[in-house]
Amino acid sequence: MRDGESRSLYGFRHDPMEFVRGSRSIQAAMARTFLFKEPKEGDREMLSAAVEKVLEKQNEDGSFGEDDDNRPTTTGAELLWMLRLGAAADHPGVTKTVGCIREQPFSKQGWAGAEGKMSCYSLESFCLLGLTDFEQVLPSTKKYIEDADGWMSPGCGCPWTPAVHLRALWHARQVNPELEGLVEEGLRRILDRMNDAGCIGYNDPWGFLDCAGCVDLPLAKAIVEKQIPMILRGQREDGGWGDHSYVVLRALASHDLLEPLAQAASAAARLEDCGGNTRSRPGPLQPDLGRRKALDP
Repeated sequence: MRDGESRSLYGFRHDPMEFVRGSRSIQAAMARTFLFKEPKEGDREMLSAAVEKVLEKQNEDGSFGEDDDNRPTTTGAELLWMLRLGAAADHPGVTKTVGCIREQPFSKQGWAGAEGKMSCYSLESFCLLGLTDFEQVLPSTKKYIEDADGWMSPGCGCPWTPAVHLRALWHARQVNPELEGLVEEGLRRILDRMNDAGCIGYNDPWGFLDCAGCVDLPLAKAIVEKQIPMILRGQREDGGWGDHSYVVLRALASHDLLEPLAQAASAAARLEDCGGNTRSRPGPLQPDLGRRKALDP
């Protein structure tokens, strides 16, 4: 029995679809709207309000952040979050931030930062928006390839560094064919260093899950499978995972793991019934939902 198969014998403690169907949170609205394509009344309005909340922090020039040193990263991150919330490409707040990024001097001394390339968040955003013809997209991918030793391995940079870079470069792979192999190597390093709890040192394990849920490669699925113990332990009584709920549901659905975990939970519940034990048992998933592929954002 393969490792992923043995891990899937353990199922959810609570039904995640109860969270998806019943929660009025932003995370549940994202799942219903973007993942399962079954938004409730009021979901789109909730997501639009969340976008407007982000825009309250937007600077006059379209950037985000008060610190010049961190402004490139903050601006790209806020743009990406707006896209994840469903902001359209022609939303005035989005176009203002895109215009701001386009106007920056991408040099070693410029606003873009000492590296002289787009931030990984800006790069991912431009790729999601279909703006890959922007003159700095391809040079930025080449620069990330040159600098790979400084960001690709777990332990480089901040707790999210490898994950956010690999995710961005996966979205940019059509611009630069060399990127898919680079992403695959980065995922291999993560998988090789990941312990049985689904963690690596100080790196954020949910960041790895976020990355793996966006990447359509066998190594990405292997990472998600290895993180199943963490996912099951982290589930809350409402069936969700707090601020990580959308990331978890997308990763499981993208790699066809949502329904097997639900089935394993149902089987475990039947066994416990025979033994006279009690526990919180999940209700059935809707048959087709666990097999639907997650879509960006």
